[in-house]
Amino acid sequence: MEKISTIYFSYFRAISHYEYLKEFATLLNAPASADVKTAVTALLPEFNTALAAEEALVNKMRKSDLTEPIAAADDRVDRCLAGINEVIASARHHFTPAIVAAGESLYNRVHSFGEIRHKDYEAGSAAVNLLISDLNSAEYASKAALVGLTPWIAELTAAEGAFEALMRQRYAETAQKPQGTVADARRRSEAAYRLIVARIDAAAVMSDTPAVFETFIANLNAIIEYFNEHAPQATRRNLAAGNRTVIAPVAAQRYTGAPITPTPEVYYRDGDAAATVRLALGHDFEVTYKNNTAPGMAQLTVHGKGAYQGKVLTTFAIAAE
Repeated sequence: MEKISTIYFSYFRAISHYEYLKEFATLLNAPASADVKTAVTALLPEFNTALAAEEALVNKMRKSDLTEPIAAADDRVDRCLAGINEVIASARHHFTPAIVAAGESLYNRVHSFGEIRHKDYEAGSAAVNLLISDLNSAEYASKAALVGLTPWIAELTAAEGAFEALMRQRYAETAQKPQGTVADARRRSEAAYRLIVARIDAAAVMSDTPAVFETFIANLNAIIEYFNEHAPQATRRNLAAGNRTVIAPVAAQRYTGAPITPTPEVYYRDGDAAATVRLALGHDFEVTYKNNTAPGMAQLTVHGKGAYQGKVLTTFAIAAE
């Protein structure tokens, strides 16, 4: 039986996070899901309490006219950080030893701050300012220039300045964004959700009404797929956007009578060819197949995972013996 898919909570903005959990609760409370709900009754009080607390905080956020501009400014900072990481990654694979060495040094310094893009607003802003200061220092400025990072540092500085200006306006409001509290509420509701999902998957195997569970899981997975690919998120890159994803041609496969599942080579180009990175199966993407048993043309679809979202497809030939 199909299991419930993974939802990438860590990449969701606060409102998207809440809206997904609300969709989940609505599906669970539907009359057709009564047997599924019964299987997790003992876990619902904690989930409902956590969701209500998150809802109250999200509603408080929505009252501020600055919420969306701040989120957009924060996203601009996140995209600059992603670009800096890609430039450094490219430098580490350069054919020039001096650029490789500079890239390694910059990589170690940038990553000493941890994953800045996943920090809350205050901690993230502090880390960005320290990073900018370091990259402009005598120790790193020449290395940054050597690998082509200087324009990115300038853009990050401007983006952080715009973000901080909006945050100063926010601090002047009576309704400030309770980022730390929202993070706590998210952790609590996620923990309750994961317990329920695990219980549903286990109950589905033992149920006397498997069709009910199959329908529920299929419906939930459709919702998960939508949110993973379309919900406003913090840092995930869309494989389907801007012709930036390249799937290397898949060699013709020989017919065996069994499903053919070649592993594709997938590359993502973040802005220019120099920033192309190879994605890892299972970490950055998953693959599904269609018409991949009989001789003819089969379809292969790459689905973003982790830091990537969206999907792209290609075809490959299955040759008869």
